[in-house]
Amino acid sequence: PVEVGLNGGQFSTEGLRYTYLPSVKALVIDPPSGPRNGGTAVAILGADTLGGVDYRCKFNGSIVPASVRTSDDALVCTTPPAVTNATLDDFVPSAVLASVTVNGQDYSTDQLPFVYHSAPIVSHIYPQSGSARGGNVITISGHGLSLGSQPRCRYGHASRPSLAAYMQPPRVQATLVATVSASVLNGNTMICHTPMAAAPLQTVPLEVSLNGQQF
Repeated sequence: PVEVGLNGGQFSTEGLRYTYLPSVKALVIDPPSGPRNGGTAVAILGADTLGGVDYRCKFNGSIVPASVRTSDDALVCTTPPAVTNATLDDFVPSAVLASVTVNGQDYSTDQLPFVYHSAPIVSHIYPQSGSARGGNVITISGHGLSLGSQPRCRYGHASRPSLAAYMQPPRVQATLVATVSASVLNGNTMICHTPMAAAPLQTVPLEVSLNGQQF
């Protein structure tokens, strides 16, 4: 119990308790990168994360609240926006160090690098159509495509047909089809394979992500 006294001899009797915890450790951060405007949900796996009272993540000097993921006791938090540097090129990644605390004060001495990058620019894909069976290799051209850690392609999400679409032969407008891994060839090129379509003549959007999460 923790008691207080004002004269060194007489103490309170409320019996409040204070718990000593082992030092929290941060071992792995996933994903290890995200866009500069923040909003990436990261999981920091470590040790001695249970029993805390005030969970937080710190990215350099920026502190955000965290919660415990019960499946593996990882601390989950959302990245804040990066602190911008006016002299930094838009497509040069910037790294910060991430740490965690379970009491709002004592942060892990194990600091994990998290890399902020600019959103990729996609200018062209080839080919723009293929077999409904899937398996076609799509080449995606753009800028800043090699900045992340987990490149992905996402085929399809709910979308409103444009007027031009009504002038073409009927096509199926689809919800989310699939997310597949991508391979980065260089900063301007990545490739990914097409999944099987739900129906012939199906048109879906193609979007890319550099961290497997934000497209």
